[in-house]
Formats: sequence, structure tokens, C-alpha cells
Amino acid sequence: MIRFIALFFAVLIPTIASAWSETGHHVIAVLAYNGMDSESRSKMMEILSHHPDFETTFKPPANVTTKAGIEKWQIGVAGCWPDIIRRTDEDRPTWHYELGATLVIGNVEVDDRPGPLPADATMDTQELYLSQAVELALKTYRDESVAKADRAIALCWILHLYADGHQPCHAGSLYAPCFDGHDRGANSIRFTDRGNLHSAWDGLLGRRATASDVLRRVAKLGNPLVVLRTVADEAGPDWLTPSVWLTESRKFGLSHVYTDEVRRPVIAASRGLTDGLPKFNLSEEYFQAAGKVARERVKYSATRLAIVLGK
Repeated sequence: MIRFIALFFAVLIPTIASAWSETGHHVIAVLAYNGMDSESRSKMMEILSHHPDFETTFKPPANVTTKAGIEKWQIGVAGCWPDIIRRTDEDRPTWHYELGATLVIGNVEVDDRPGPLPADATMDTQELYLSQAVELALKTYRDESVAKADRAIALCWILHLYADGHQPCHAGSLYAPCFDGHDRGANSIRFTDRGNLHSAWDGLLGRRATASDVLRRVAKLGNPLVVLRTVADEAGPDWLTPSVWLTESRKFGLSHVYTDEVRRPVIAASRGLTDGLPKFNLSEEYFQAAGKVARERVKYSATRLAIVLGK
């Protein structure tokens, strides 16, 4: 059943790097909102109210009427906004993922990881990757000399990219001869039932968001920030940096995305033992383990967001 659900979700969206689903981004943003103190939360919501699309895109459903409910819906939409603007002039496609390898099989050329944020980068710069874009968005959001409309847009990117980077398929790709370079964050690992591995991971937290479903999922995750704030305190400020949580995600990529079920056919195809890479039919056990990882990554993402947005 778990496998069926994951694959059903996988066919609903195109094979682009969106990271988590609408529900996943809502859940992470609401968990972060819940973990912030009232002053930081009020400041965040006031800035968000200046977003150019606030009166349209951020309008809550008719059945959401309380102040807290409306704010949670709006902050969830903020986390989704960089996906909402896909294929528009505001889209920044490469911001959603980190260039480089999670796993290398065989003799292939591997892209270098992104360097430091270019000194002349702005929110209009297209040629950035996830770690660079996070640094830029945080810098913009915290700069009180910047127009609030621009800070609101930066806030959306912060919420979105912290979530994206905790999804293992966004932290790196599988490089092997059977791909044209790499697998595009598991987008090129296709299923017999349609869909692909990347989109299946996106859907592990659900797909289309409703206010009640988001709150139900948030409640089911409990209050992880109490424990993880202690982890953050013990780890120090580096725990909040993209290099740390992208490294975490790549480790889960090795252990839970590119398992033996995935590696064996890739190795065979790369050695010319099969006629190309076959479509995959992954086990229920694969998706059970993946679901556990997804829920843990959500908790870590939300905790880090609550801390950086509370500064």
C-alpha cells in the first residue's frame, strides 16, 4: 500500500526539481512558525504582508477564519511560492538544488560544488545554486534598508530552500555512465508505473495541501523543536549552515535514495550488461524507510528555519 501511494503521487507532477510537495512545504513552514517566539513571528508576518502577490496568492480558504489559522496558511503559501512561480520571469530554476555528486559510479566527469556567493549577486541573479541562494536570501531578508516587498520575496525563498535542501534528492545527483552525466537528482530514475524517484520522494509527505490536512500532519509530527534546539545548541552555529545540512542530506541520499535496489541496475547498465537503464519497481520496504527519513528531515528543516528566522 505504501508503495502504491508513493507511486500514485509520483505521476501527478512533472519531472522537475520541485522538492517536497505543496503539503510538505506547508508543513515545514507551519512547524517553523509554531517554533518561533511571538515577536519574531509577528515581524515575519508583517514583512510577508508586503509581498507583491499577498492579496491574491496568499488569500486563505473561506473556512480558515482565525488569526492563527490565516497566518499558518499564509506562511505555508510562502514556503510554496518559489514553486508557484515556476516557468515565469521570477523563476530561478537552479536555486532549488545543489550541483555536485551524492554518488559516483564508474569513470564520469563530476560537476564541482558551487563556490562562495558571488559578490555581485542579487535576487535577480539566475546562475546560483541552493547554498548560494540561501545565503543571498538571508542577507536580503535581514537587511532593513531593503524594501519590504523584496524582503518578503526573500523570506519565501528562505522557507522554500531550507525545505528543499533537506530533501536528499536536492543535495546532489548520481553520476554514472548510463546517464547523460548524472540523474538530475533522481529525476532520470523512472518507474514502470510512470513517475520517477525524485517525485516519489517529493510526495512522501502528501501532495495537495488543505488547511486541515496540514494541521493534522503537523500535530502528528509533535513538537520536535524542543529536542532539536538542544541539538542545535550543542552543535553550535555551523549546524545552521547549508554546507552542514546538505551534507546530512547527501548521507541520506547514499543510505536511503540510492540503495542497492537502485545501484545494482545502474551499475549493470553502466557496464553495458543491460540494454540501457530499465524502469524501476521499488519495494514497499524501500518506501517505508524513505518515509521515516522524510519525516525526520522535515523536523530538522523546520527547527533550523525557526532559529534563523528568529534572529
